[in-house]
Amino acid sequence: MQISLNRDKIAKMGLNIPSVGTAIQLAFRGNDQSKFKDKGEEYNINIMYDKGDRKDLKNIENTTIQTPQGATVRLGDIADINEIRGQAVLERYNRLNSVRVLAATAGRPTGTTAEIKDKIKDAHLPTSVSIDYLGEEKNQKDSFGSLGYAMLLGILLVYLIMVALYESTLYPFVVLFSIPVALIGATLALALTMESLSIFGMIGFIMLMGLVSKNGILLVDFTNHLKAQGLQLKEALIEAGKERLRPILMTTVAMIFGMMPIALSNGPGSEFKKSMAR
Repeated sequence: MQISLNRDKIAKMGLNIPSVGTAIQLAFRGNDQSKFKDKGEEYNINIMYDKGDRKDLKNIENTTIQTPQGATVRLGDIADINEIRGQAVLERYNRLNSVRVLAATAGRPTGTTAEIKDKIKDAHLPTSVSIDYLGEEKNQKDSFGSLGYAMLLGILLVYLIMVALYESTLYPFVVLFSIPVALIGATLALALTMESLSIFGMIGFIMLMGLVSKNGILLVDFTNHLKAQGLQLKEALIEAGKERLRPILMTTVAMIFGMMPIALSNGPGSEFKKSMAR
């Protein structure tokens, strides 16, 4: 309901806009400032119009307002009242008028808003309208950024530690080159099992990064040890592969069997963690 007050009529009646607004609020929303006390208990009292007196346009027009002189005046005599289409509640976001649209994804991963964005582009909204994606989409975007940063930081720290251990800037790269190969296998595993890349999938990537780095360190370290004993590079690599195959298999198989219950689980909520295990 839109109430357009006539300022000239209000002034003639000795009223002002705040007093009219207070009267309308009291009639239709009520005033709960009064209290009723009984036997030590305190109860709120809400004073307002009866439900039958606040149900249509005519009731608003007949709302009475008392003037400072003690007379009463109808709201319909000092205002134009119309029924219009609009928001029931005015919302603001970053101090701007806003409209919030809620939606839920069904049968697809959270955060897949590409189709929505394409539809909005086709709508050709005015340049004064800006759109922010909130909720799960925003949370996922922030989390992916944080986990991507954590992954890069982890690679950097692994490199710096190996530089200190090997006293070389070249050997650590041999270990780090195993990480992209592992990530190819990880994305292939997600694709084959029809899993989306979720937050838990990113955590699985970081776990995998640590595992393959450890395997690479075992091979490179033993290869360097054999080279120091006089073996050629090729022979040292072959011998290191034979000697370090067992510890590498032990840790890798232990990781695989540790993750299998999660990867194969069908219990409530298991779908969230499956991508990490796979």
